[in-house]
Amino acid sequence: MKIRYFFLLILFVCAGCETGDTPAEKRARHIERSKGDIVFGAADSWAEKRNKMWQGIEMAVDEINAAGGVLGRKVKVIRKDDQNSVDYGSLAAQAFAENPDISAVIGHNSSYVSIAAAITYQYYGILMLSPLSTGRELTSQGFDMIFRNLPNDEVLASHTARFCRQQGLKKILIYGSDDAYGNSVSTAFEAEAEKMGLQIVDRMSYDPFGTTLQFVTVIRYWQENYDFDAIFLGGGIMPPVADLISEIRRQGITLSILGTDNLDAPELLALPDHVSDKVYTCTVFDDADEYFRVDKFSRAFIKRYGSEPDIAAAQGYDAVMVLCHAIRIAKSANPQKIADTLRSMGSYEEGLTGPYSFDEKGDVTGKKVLIKMARGGRFQLVDRDN
Repeated sequence: MKIRYFFLLILFVCAGCETGDTPAEKRARHIERSKGDIVFGAADSWAEKRNKMWQGIEMAVDEINAAGGVLGRKVKVIRKDDQNSVDYGSLAAQAFAENPDISAVIGHNSSYVSIAAAITYQYYGILMLSPLSTGRELTSQGFDMIFRNLPNDEVLASHTARFCRQQGLKKILIYGSDDAYGNSVSTAFEAEAEKMGLQIVDRMSYDPFGTTLQFVTVIRYWQENYDFDAIFLGGGIMPPVADLISEIRRQGITLSILGTDNLDAPELLALPDHVSDKVYTCTVFDDADEYFRVDKFSRAFIKRYGSEPDIAAAQGYDAVMVLCHAIRIAKSANPQKIADTLRSMGSYEEGLTGPYSFDEKGDVTGKKVLIKMARGGRFQLVDRDN
């Protein structure tokens, strides 16, 4: 994969050399001259149930435009569907790249899609801010136009391992999706758990697009061969992860099941209480949080859309807001200036769940992390950062 990216980057650079002007430079110059709308792209698998991100984006854009826009200009968002696929994600990225007005893209959300698409945005000088990609590799490719506003796998895994230790869960199985997201978060959790003296009794992976038969085989093998008191589910997408949890319970396992933001999804809330009991998610958003910004956002979201916001809605909303904040400081929608500003502006005090900032790699720092459990169709807060 890295070799592929290397050769793609060489081809991109050579293409730029022929004209004496790179696509990133052309975009920056065009946007500096533009007096029209500030244009963002948004990429996700919009047909999925976990599509409230668009509602969060839409609400933020409407609030900003109702208040006069940014630098006296309206904000416009163009939406593309990546279908949770590397191929479709690459097509969406290329379509955005061909639009010279786009300053930034909010997305993609699956790590394996965002990691693959990152090189396109880097080369064409578009800032990418992913609200839900946690894979470590995303911000480890040496690209200065790539950001995320959700803590990475190492941060979430560390908090999950700490919670396991607090709960007395010492013998843990790891079952992760066999993709960039699953492998990254499973490896991170394994490392953090071992640091804390927890025992990883076995680790296996599954085909995220396979059948439930693979789950049954592995679960029965574990029951017959291992003594364990918790299962960590690394990565995976809904609804397959919900099917996996249901199968674990169907096989008679009532022990704790833990995951990171992969479990912070409406499909988990749809499970019966006897299935979701002791299923924990490590995440950053709680719609019942009494923090004044969360409370205001949740009330406005419910009034407008008739349902509670989820992590995707909150992250999409926050992504629009922090990008516009950086544009105001930079006094420009030039993507490179936005990127430089995000790194240098210090703490963003208007973050939905509290202040946060970005480091040199583009990772978010300072975001509060919490643990939730599904019960009665809602998430209940179990533990949080102080």
